[in-house]
Amino acid sequence: MKQDKIIEAMQKRWGKRTPGYLTRLKGKSKAVLIPLIGTEKGLEVVYEIRATTLRTQPGEVSFPGGGIEVGETPEQAAVRETSEELLIAPDNIEILAPMDGENAPTGAPLWPFVGHLHHYQGSYSTDEVAEIFTVPLSWLLEQEPEMHMTTLVTQPDPGFPYELIPRGKQYAFRKKKHPIYFYQYRIAKNRDPIVIWGLTAQVTWSWIQKLKKEIIV
Repeated sequence: MKQDKIIEAMQKRWGKRTPGYLTRLKGKSKAVLIPLIGTEKGLEVVYEIRATTLRTQPGEVSFPGGGIEVGETPEQAAVRETSEELLIAPDNIEILAPMDGENAPTGAPLWPFVGHLHHYQGSYSTDEVAEIFTVPLSWLLEQEPEMHMTTLVTQPDPGFPYELIPRGKQYAFRKKKHPIYFYQYRIAKNRDPIVIWGLTAQVTWSWIQKLKKEIIV
């Protein structure tokens, strides 16, 4: 194919495409829902405590969500996973808005959506969820999470071809500072506070910041 034809074809076929997100690390893209319910006390956010039988992150706090299947959009995945985990009909899950994507620990993209649950009665699948609890939106708006920094470093695998890069084993791989947020919420006087941390806390914090700047001003 001639040079000018390649240039022309790229411009014609790709010129108006919507950029996607490439990941070369293990783990497929995921989507989660930030579920809101209306109560007498105002809007509350539904969180899950993951079943202890799960292979990944057992017993930790999360939003409903999971991997995006082939042929599925991130929004469809968020609705499907929420329906499966909270035992609620998809028609009762109203997507309000997409939020900005985050990077999961694997480096794969995570796509959050804010949703309103209608006629939700506190149900959940015991195969995936040990317990659900709610946090008032007003509390999240007023509460500043703890934030602690971590350092992500590159650790080459055995057999890494140091001879192909400048300075070999003395190469100065970049280190990346990464904040980790912690919310501690007490759902009952006779229980220790539940800790919301990691990616779930990061998604929560990002959403709350956007609410404060653009909605609740």
